[in-house]
Amino acid sequence: MIAFYSVKLGGLNVYGESCVTKMVKSRITPTIFFLGAIVLAVVAFWLEPHQKAVVNGISFPTDFQTQLIKYAVVERPDGLIRDEFASQDVIDAARDGKPIPVGSMLVIQAFYGSSLGRLGQQNVHVMVKQNSSDNAWAFAAFNPDGSVEPNMDLSVCKQCHSSAVIGRDSIFSFALLQNFITTGKPGFAYCSFPARIPCTSDADFSRGR
Repeated sequence: MIAFYSVKLGGLNVYGESCVTKMVKSRITPTIFFLGAIVLAVVAFWLEPHQKAVVNGISFPTDFQTQLIKYAVVERPDGLIRDEFASQDVIDAARDGKPIPVGSMLVIQAFYGSSLGRLGQQNVHVMVKQNSSDNAWAFAAFNPDGSVEPNMDLSVCKQCHSSAVIGRDSIFSFALLQNFITTGKPGFAYCSFPARIPCTSDADFSRGR
């Protein structure tokens, strides 16, 4: 119990706290601050990986699996499986033979895989059309939790995709995109090169399962 006292000095009532009250407060106050600091640290630790990372003006597209269209699956000999997604305006432009409009988005969701199926997600790579010129794409690379993928030189991405400019607007899988437009189903292709070596022509792909 916190005790208070009242004394009369010169006709005035003077109120104060007892020694016991001051001692209790002196112990409670640092405890409250300590517990508050722990709560803030826990909240900050939880929020950090959940904050939206931004790379080259591109935020992690948390809803790409539902808002974009899956148009292809590409496998490689090193066991890497890539699900490839495009925004609706990419599909429309490719179907109508028009330039891909500014703001269009392509996403590659990469997995490790084997005969057992998909074993774990590796990363999410994003490209967004910045302006109407050829190869005018911005690139971003994220971890599965939305944080920035470290040690990624994104200038290499732009340089690499520039080899697919003519007739494809920097999209290596443009033929698979057109196949989706024709069939309405995601196409499958096996790229004969490992890692991130690009399949730059239709001859580099073998199709079917």
